[in-house]
Amino acid sequence: MFRLLVFCLPLLGCVESNPNDLVDQGIGGPEIGGPAADLAVSRADGEGDCGLLGEACCGGVCRDGLLCVAESCVGCGGPGSLCCAGGACNGGCCGGDGRCVSDQAPCGPASVCSNNACVPCGMTGQECCPAAVCAMALCDPQAKTCRDCGGPGQACCPGDSCFAGGCCDGGACVPSGGACGQDGSVCGDGNCVPCGDPTQACCAGGQCNGNACCTPGGCVGDGGKCGGGLGKCHGGDRCGDCGGEGQPCCPAPAPRPNSCVTSGTVCDGPAPGTCTSCGGDGDPCCDGNACDDGGCCVLGRCVADGDACPMGACSGGSCGDGQCGAPGQTCCAAAMGPPTCTAPGARCMGNTCVACGGRAEACCLDWGSMLAVACAPPYSPSALGDCLCH
Repeated sequence: MFRLLVFCLPLLGCVESNPNDLVDQGIGGPEIGGPAADLAVSRADGEGDCGLLGEACCGGVCRDGLLCVAESCVGCGGPGSLCCAGGACNGGCCGGDGRCVSDQAPCGPASVCSNNACVPCGMTGQECCPAAVCAMALCDPQAKTCRDCGGPGQACCPGDSCFAGGCCDGGACVPSGGACGQDGSVCGDGNCVPCGDPTQACCAGGQCNGNACCTPGGCVGDGGKCGGGLGKCHGGDRCGDCGGEGQPCCPAPAPRPNSCVTSGTVCDGPAPGTCTSCGGDGDPCCDGNACDDGGCCVLGRCVADGDACPMGACSGGSCGDGQCGAPGQTCCAAAMGPPTCTAPGARCMGNTCVACGGRAEACCLDWGSMLAVACAPPYSPSALGDCLCH
């Protein structure tokens, strides 16, 4: 029960007053009014063990920023904490389980916190769910919107546009690093450009013309410097003493993965790795989760199109008879190992396969190092953790 307090005011002398009356008059209350304001005045003389963090509730009421739960005052409003009264959170949203989540974190299975409100996500035209997840659509990483156009293999969006650095070629979007329909051209950051000759970009699959070598900086002519201290290009299949089939992989500065020069090889095995033929049935997957002729990349090894994956038959890069493993589909449940994505340019995040490796997209998994640091040309990984391609 609140006790009366004695205040001495100029010209009026000393008077007795109920604390509730003082708060009503604006004397001594905190900035935010209500029951917690009455509580602040009643505690002014140090009496009463209620209302503060860890103390009992004062008649079901706690100080502002606290919540009365089971007759005890607990913290609320921060990420992971219980929502405060009225579903209030400090700079986030009150999720479906009654706890606060940060902006862009999931509120529930198909909603995301956006500008302090939980909104639906994941369907075409809606915001992408966390980790760039969309259901039967692809996430535009810059607009953060699920789209049924503009992604690899999808129709071009209005204005012949594609996202993540893809190119509109013949009405369909080609990912950056992929072959454009015109002979001798490759998609590079939104434009189909000539490729293969010295000083030009490498063609799809890391190919260069003649005896030129494919390096991270593009094609280098036979005898030219490969850059990065790797020595000179030799016959189009190695730089110095690295990058040729059967040779050590060429080292790269972190967080870039080590690389190979010979077309159709990938860096495989313990660091620094060995350049090994890739893409065929039973071979290691090539860069970007790619396998030849519609094969499926299953935990780093290629399964031929039409052959059995551990989780159903491979069909055009998707396992489960074409039902899992491609961007927009669920991740495939592997008998040995974590859920995985089997199509080129796909990575498992939140049990959904999302597009990876393009501009502003999450980095793809590099099977040689088992790190998510792989990006499509001409992009580079941003960091070892929470990697994005830029």
